[in-house]
Amino acid sequence: MAVLVPSLYIMAGAIAYAMAYSLVMPAGRQEKPALHAFAATYLFATLVALFTAGTLRAANAAQFLRMSRSGLDCLILAALAFCVFVTQYAKVSARRTVQITLGAYALICLVLLALNEARPYGLQYARFDGITHLRLPWHETITQGAGRGGPLRYLSMMALEGVLLYAMAVLVGFYRRTRDRSVLWMLASLAACVPFAVEGALVRLSVIHGYAAGPFGMLVVTALMGTTLAQETKRKLLDSEQRFRAESAKSRDLALYDQLTRLPNRELLQDRLSQALAASARTGHYGALLLLNLDNFKNVNDTLGHAAGDALLQQVAARLAAEVGAGDTLARVNGDEFVVLLEELASQPLTAAAQAKAFGLKMMRALSGSYAVSEGDIHVGCSVGATILAGQRQTTKDLIRQTNIALHQAKKAGRNALRFFDPHMQESVNARAALESELRNAVAASQFLLYYQVQVDENGRELGAEALLRWNHPERGLVSPGQFIALAEETHLILPIGQWVIDAACARLAAWSRQARTRELSLAVNVSSLQFQQPEFAVQVLGAIRRHGIDARRLKLELTETMLQGDLERTVSTVNLLKAQGVQFSLDDFGTGYSSLQYLKKLPLDQLKIDQSFVRDIAVDPNDRAIVTTIIGIAGHLGLDVIAEGVETQEQLEVLRECGCTRYQGYLFGRPVPPEMLLESRDALTPSRQGSATANYRMIQPR
Repeated sequence: MAVLVPSLYIMAGAIAYAMAYSLVMPAGRQEKPALHAFAATYLFATLVALFTAGTLRAANAAQFLRMSRSGLDCLILAALAFCVFVTQYAKVSARRTVQITLGAYALICLVLLALNEARPYGLQYARFDGITHLRLPWHETITQGAGRGGPLRYLSMMALEGVLLYAMAVLVGFYRRTRDRSVLWMLASLAACVPFAVEGALVRLSVIHGYAAGPFGMLVVTALMGTTLAQETKRKLLDSEQRFRAESAKSRDLALYDQLTRLPNRELLQDRLSQALAASARTGHYGALLLLNLDNFKNVNDTLGHAAGDALLQQVAARLAAEVGAGDTLARVNGDEFVVLLEELASQPLTAAAQAKAFGLKMMRALSGSYAVSEGDIHVGCSVGATILAGQRQTTKDLIRQTNIALHQAKKAGRNALRFFDPHMQESVNARAALESELRNAVAASQFLLYYQVQVDENGRELGAEALLRWNHPERGLVSPGQFIALAEETHLILPIGQWVIDAACARLAAWSRQARTRELSLAVNVSSLQFQQPEFAVQVLGAIRRHGIDARRLKLELTETMLQGDLERTVSTVNLLKAQGVQFSLDDFGTGYSSLQYLKKLPLDQLKIDQSFVRDIAVDPNDRAIVTTIIGIAGHLGLDVIAEGVETQEQLEVLRECGCTRYQGYLFGRPVPPEMLLESRDALTPSRQGSATANYRMIQPR
């Protein structure tokens, strides 16, 4: 029993699993009867295997007979379910004949079941002599019954084997009518079952002696039945899905698209707007909803007729569709009103609003001009109401209501205008647009200056300076970087500005190199993340160095930790390329950004710059002091210089010196000044430069 019985149990378990899977397998209504019959066949085939295994390991005659009789009951029921399955699967057209055939066979099965239970030894034996033990060729011992069969046994076997003939006849006819290849799986299963069935019949008729393989045959049949049904169901599902898609595309067209313009209608817009709100909440990016309304469209219908109005709307839809991106939605919601849903805008509200405004103005320009209709040329404009979409804090109804209010404001402003729902947003967007325009003019007119803040050592000697950008606005005066750098980066104007800064810094180093007092000074320049990521950045820097003939070792580029969160390997490659020519590198704002030591190991840096946020309270906050001490210790182990920025008081200086910091930058030593005032402010130190280090830090600041 070491091999045969466990193998029966394993096969029965596999069939039971397949049966459970078949019950949850999707199927249409027409497949459900076949699916149920299929599941029943699996169930009884599994029981046949289990009861057969029970007879093989029976301990006594009573147990053997009980298992044998139960196994035959299950075999009869499995054959009946198999007939039902084949009939339902093959969809036989002569339903009356099929009903009579199945009814007759069901009656025969009931009679066989009754006789099997009524006879003392079941239909298997007319006389039972007991059980014997048979040793199989592979040295496994199984239990067999010893006795003699009778006429009922032969009749029952003929009835069961008749199932095969009936099923094969039905399937052959079905294949001839449909040429359905999936039916060949079933015919293959029946062909595979024939040898097992014949062997089982011959054993039961005592023509041959040996193990009856009937259960194996039934398991093979049901296994291939599963393959057949799966193939058929898959084909039906594919056909159904294709029909469903074709019908669906044709119809929710009728229900979700405007028939005149073929654009999404209000219902489809609502659905996409809900999805956009969820996406905004998930990604943190803003979106925008723009409501466009044609100005004086009613006059077109009243004077030229509705046909001209419809032709105009179709042309308007075509122009708008040509401007809308693939990830955005354009819909016609009512008459001459169109809605554009913009997704994946910036993660900052003002920037997103500026993008929405730019798109709205582009739509207005696209709709300007003439439209050719049969009645002549038409000129129309449009007004736009806009609102910002921010996560799921809003509802679709709120957004649509806001765009209507904004559109009303645009109409009140004299038409052919764009207005935001939030007046403050409108003012901010207008101010930002004005600043962007002025910034572009500043780039073209070279309105930028470099101011310089001195950097000193512990003895007060000048080591160099940091170049700080200023915008010399013709009306506003000097504008600090905090007011325009973020906008310059968003608009990519930082690229030409940054290139100018590098060139101006190299020109200043060239001027310094011609004076004995300044030729050893270095100049630190902040580099934008966007600027540093440009493939031509290293070439631009080296070009400026060669153009001005400076010592590359005097140029120090300041990187920030946030710049290192992208492609670190590419960053290392760029730094190495410039480093090979002598350019120095300082890591600015250390400890406030990425806060990983991995890049310190990979980047060939020269200096760490302690951020002023740690220096500000270093005299009173022990945590800041501990952080600064740690930074200095790390730099020392890595062979890097350290400079502290934002040093403003004598107390801060003393604590920094105690921590081991020997290089400083801040108001205590000098404010950012034009280049010609840099050394003048240093000359105003009191007392003599040769005096005590503490006294050297008292200086007269320029006005």
